[in-house]
Amino acid sequence: MNRFAHYLLRLLRVSLGFALAVAAGCAIVLIFDLNEGRIPELLAGSFFVGFLVVQVAGFIWPLLLVELAAEVGHWRGLVLHLGVGLAGALGALGYVVLQAAGEPVDDLLGDGPAFTVHRLAIHLIAGLAAGLLYWLVAGRSAGIQPVEGSKA
Repeated sequence: MNRFAHYLLRLLRVSLGFALAVAAGCAIVLIFDLNEGRIPELLAGSFFVGFLVVQVAGFIWPLLLVELAAEVGHWRGLVLHLGVGLAGALGALGYVVLQAAGEPVDDLLGDGPAFTVHRLAIHLIAGLAAGLLYWLVAGRSAGIQPVEGSKA
């Protein structure tokens, strides 16, 4: 495999890992926080997770830059990728809390406060799961160079 193909494959692994990690985190938040533990129908759940991924990726894209820096710097540590996942989850929770700060709680709809310990725990678990998934897909092999003169 030549260098171009190797770097293209690494770029695909990084982007696929990031997309899967964000989707997994959004699915955990959807099921355990927004849907209160009930699993939605497959089509509706997939659509809503896709919607959440697009919304979340809009403001946590700097984490992709951190992951690309980890790729360039050959940083393969699990703790680093778990920390990036936690940073993304806490950023998403902070965004939700800031957006809901100006809105009153609607008792008729059964809304609760925007920040609860339950919601914090769910976001922390989602961030750890996202960081672990990214590490499994792309992080543990970050920065591996192709062996010169090899065909594989």
